[in-house]
Amino acid sequence: MLGPSLHRQPAVQVRRGATPSAGLLSILAAGLFAGACFKSLDESLLDGASGAGAGATGGLAGTGGAAGSAGVGGGGAAGGGAGGTGGILEDAGPDVNDASDAETPIQVLPHDPARFPATSIAGATGNSLISVDGSFAYYILADTSTQTPTKVPLTGGSGAAAGGDALDNASYILGPPQSLFLYLGVGNQATEDGRIVRFFKEPESTNPAVELTHAHRMGRVTAMVATTSAPFYLFAVAKTAGPGQPHILRADMAGGGSQLEAIYTDPTGNRTGGALVAQRGCVYWTTNGGVYTVPYAGGDRAAALATQVSDATSLASDGTRLFVARADGSIWQRPLLGASCDGSGPPEQRILSGFTGATELVSYARRLAFIASDSELGEGGVFSYDLDARVVEQAVPASVNARLLRHSGPRLVYRTSSGTIARVPDGT
Repeated sequence: MLGPSLHRQPAVQVRRGATPSAGLLSILAAGLFAGACFKSLDESLLDGASGAGAGATGGLAGTGGAAGSAGVGGGGAAGGGAGGTGGILEDAGPDVNDASDAETPIQVLPHDPARFPATSIAGATGNSLISVDGSFAYYILADTSTQTPTKVPLTGGSGAAAGGDALDNASYILGPPQSLFLYLGVGNQATEDGRIVRFFKEPESTNPAVELTHAHRMGRVTAMVATTSAPFYLFAVAKTAGPGQPHILRADMAGGGSQLEAIYTDPTGNRTGGALVAQRGCVYWTTNGGVYTVPYAGGDRAAALATQVSDATSLASDGTRLFVARADGSIWQRPLLGASCDGSGPPEQRILSGFTGATELVSYARRLAFIASDSELGEGGVFSYDLDARVVEQAVPASVNARLLRHSGPRLVYRTSSGTIARVPDGT
């Protein structure tokens, strides 16, 4: 990578399969790009995985590229830091389009505080869980006794209670934009027992917690999601400690939902649960690093990927594709499955690599945003990937230490390790 002391130089694009000219070799030998780091074919960006897409869902192909120009210092109300170095990387290969993809490398841009100014929404919220709708951010301390959820306008201002009862050991919070209700997974951390309760977002008077009942013992809730088109369901994934426990649960959101129904019961137990997506009749979730799917109506689970993985960290969907982030720093896409949710269909493609520990994946407006611990810039942060322009922008620098990430309208909303909740433009 280019060191911070080097002058700004144009990024060099190294395409897979290209043979450097004698002129280029002589320039390199003369040290014009001294200190730059070029990834070779056997490094992490070329992991040997293959894809099969073409057209709009086609992947990119190639090897890691050269580091680019020097970064810009971070800034914003939520804290800033020194920028990394810009970079070019050719990614997501090999696939069937490698000849054309090799001509369209992905550019990685360091944080630009003028483009991504940060604004604090709430400070000192501790180790809080967060959710957003079109107007508010909702938060509650995780795994803490006698806590009341709070809501604060996304534009900033004073927080207010978002529920009338105190709760214990919150594990997830969800405020769907299309719902009048705020849902929370709570329970007993010591025993891993869980339950789901709801509050009115805008109560007329008192606002007691209403439990969504379930006939059997359920584990700790690790994620919830609400469908955005009919049928309107709330789905939840819960940990399982032993055979026969409900793992994926569903509630009809009419009237807020009052009862949970298990649509997949785990036969083996010891399931972690994880990220959750519900689209076009199929529920997708991660557990123990794998990605699985089951129909809305319930049934047997199937692998949601043509080649199962063991390090999936996050999921997102744009209504057409499923996106999967992996701990190895890659992000993959696969067309959403048919109504049978049996795992059949075109295989997944890798669309991005080099972002170690990628997680907190969100999809919006032909973009993906995520948090990573490292990148081509030599540092992590919050990144926004424009799938059409094939440009990755560092929206929040690593020094801010973003931990949770959500999206609302034109904003990315995140919570830092120190408890600050802040927003930045989403890059659109």
